Amino acid sequence: MSSIVGSFKSAVSIIIHKNGYKDFQWQLRFYDRIIRNEKELYQIRKYIEQNPLKWDIGKNNPENLQL
Repeated sequence: MSSIVGSFKSAVSIIIHKNGYKDFQWQLRFYDRIIRNEKELYQIRKYIEQNPLKWDIGKNNPENLQL
């Protein structure tokens, strides 16, 4: 899995940088997980749906800013 994700990131990075986005960077790591049951699937879907909303709400919080 790691080599597939690494190859994908590399190929996409080349295209993105050629299109002028020189500051683009990927997140350093990724998290993979085996979904074992319906409850886990529900929780993951809920996280995917709600996480961007939480980011938008917290983006102006000084504790969330990286220096």
